[in-house]
Amino acid sequence: FVLNIAVTLAVNGVLLLLASWLSTVLKAPGLAPLIRIYAVANLVMTPLTQFNIVQQANLNFKGPLYANLTRQVLFFGFVAFTYWSGRRLILEQLAWMQVIAAFVGSLVAYRHAKPYLRLSPSLDLVWMGKLARFGVFTFGTNLGAMIYKTTDRFMLGILMPTQLAAMRAVALIDPALRITGIMEIPIHAMATI
Repeated sequence: FVLNIAVTLAVNGVLLLLASWLSTVLKAPGLAPLIRIYAVANLVMTPLTQFNIVQQANLNFKGPLYANLTRQVLFFGFVAFTYWSGRRLILEQLAWMQVIAAFVGSLVAYRHAKPYLRLSPSLDLVWMGKLARFGVFTFGTNLGAMIYKTTDRFMLGILMPTQLAAMRAVALIDPALRITGIMEIPIHAMATI
């Protein structure tokens, strides 16, 4: 849990420091406030992630399923309600809804993880070191995969002459990449198991 919090705070720190610069480079003036909201979402996701890890370590996959399903259904429900009610979808509201959905998902995850939670009053530095060394490789692998998957969007944002052209290009390529990404879901599930 300490490592989870430390990594979350480090990532949030880097994102918050780079928010204005990324907003300028990507020609997206509304990006900086969204990154700040994402930092809050990242903090709220920390317990959700931890509770899911604890459950998976105990071969309980029902809790993570319910927690993630709750989070996704709430978020989708908000988008569907906004669409069908004819209200205007505001990006910041969408980001805050992500925070709320993650919080509710964390509560669901906690309820399922509670029997497995054992908090120690002291830190085992030997285990912390082992987990940190393993975590560096996991973090590096995931970071590399994330950079690989998003480089095209960043390049489109940087290379397009106007913000509108960049938004259209990303809006067109993103669904295509998501459809092809469906093939990765079974592979990722098997690797996790």
